[in-house]
Amino acid sequence: MIELDYNTRILVSQSNYDFEKDKRVLIPFQIGTKFGFVNKYKQVVIPPIFDIILDDFHNERSLVRVGKYTAKAYERKSASPSTSIMPIFGLLKADGSFLVPIEYEGISKPLFSNCYTLRSLSKGYSVIDFQGIEIVPFGKYNYIDGFDTGLARVKIGTTTNGLADSGSLWGIIDEGGNENLKPIYANIWNFYDKNRMFTKVVQTDGKEFEFHFRDRALKYSGYQRDKDKEFEQDMKNYQSLKEYREGTYEEFNGSYAQDVMGYSDQDINDAFDGDPDAYWNID
Repeated sequence: MIELDYNTRILVSQSNYDFEKDKRVLIPFQIGTKFGFVNKYKQVVIPPIFDIILDDFHNERSLVRVGKYTAKAYERKSASPSTSIMPIFGLLKADGSFLVPIEYEGISKPLFSNCYTLRSLSKGYSVIDFQGIEIVPFGKYNYIDGFDTGLARVKIGTTTNGLADSGSLWGIIDEGGNENLKPIYANIWNFYDKNRMFTKVVQTDGKEFEFHFRDRALKYSGYQRDKDKEFEQDMKNYQSLKEYREGTYEEFNGSYAQDVMGYSDQDINDAFDGDPDAYWNID
């Protein structure tokens, strides 16, 4: 069953919609099968010429992925060309101009990042920043994933990754195009839009590691599991100590050190050798 998520849009008639309460700079609208954008005063800012809208203009600097359907022909060796209808996308600014023209088969939305990945069937993959400056040129890698937490997977090699011994090599780049992990690994698990703290990295000899996003470091496999167990044990120890201290305020009841200053039985035993009157000797 399909469930609604934060990307889902609910279509309502403009007569039933309160435009002034909408916090977006521009609000999408639909006429027939085409989409455009209006402002809070119902003035058309960008005419309805798009078949697809994937994002929102939350502010004047927002970039929105918009698309149109187009016919594509594919050459076949043993038959006539195959034709299909597919979407192509561009990046639209709030003033109606394009940062990126509508000519790409895919544009990956950055998640907690500042770079877009462009996919072109004819040119391959490229990376640009919010100003449209090219960070990674077309052709450097055979595949570039979307950016999440400032990082993206890259691949050298055209063989499908699902095949055993595909020969493809994986790495990880940052928003500057720098290789945090050089493309020398047999596999790197997908982490785009997965809300993960780390991803699994597999060497060509089969040995596994964990690449952690916080410090961008490669660690031994099972590192996070060990840290989680260590944290869990620390919390148990803390809770046990807290419960112990909270439950032992009876042995020295009536003393100044306990009733007024709040020292527990354990504190008096540890700090004052079990003599609450020793409190008065504190300098």
